[in-house]
Amino acid sequence: VLYMAADTGDWLPGKRALVPPASLGEADWVERKINVMVTREDIESSPNIDLHQPITREQEVAYFAHFGWACLWDGELRSSSEVIGLPVVSGAVKLGRVDDLVIDDQWIIRYLAISSGVDKERESFLMPPRLLENADWRRSELTIALSSDVIRSSPAFEPGQRITRDHEVDIYRHFSANPYWE
Repeated sequence: VLYMAADTGDWLPGKRALVPPASLGEADWVERKINVMVTREDIESSPNIDLHQPITREQEVAYFAHFGWACLWDGELRSSSEVIGLPVVSGAVKLGRVDDLVIDDQWIIRYLAISSGVDKERESFLMPPRLLENADWRRSELTIALSSDVIRSSPAFEPGQRITRDHEVDIYRHFSANPYWE
């Protein structure tokens, strides 16, 4: 995750601010809040960015210069809302759709939660994002080189389920991929 989109709520109705994970304090998961290490004045005077459109390099440079932050990427950013709901295909076969993103406490996307759609039951599974071959934004789809048999036999995942290391080991073994923790 390169940036979080923070909704300013009643304080600045309609304004959303981009905040890089490096400027976030500790997350309080019980209270469901994250402290941000910027001032209200910084956010009030920050340039407006339309978060419903891809962010250009020029917008990022101007926005982050306002805060004195380094620019972190060289490409086009996409919002999680643009990824969630995308179909996942292999060749011409639709294997499922992205239901959610699983992010760790370092703000790294570890898994795509995908509803398989290959059976009448919409079983969900987790897939490491590095297994994606391509994100085709014009066609609004993600491409992987996995067969429906591999998807059908992948370790099941129930949304809201706690992800244990044993489950992660099963996932990486199933997809014959090297785990991120090694």
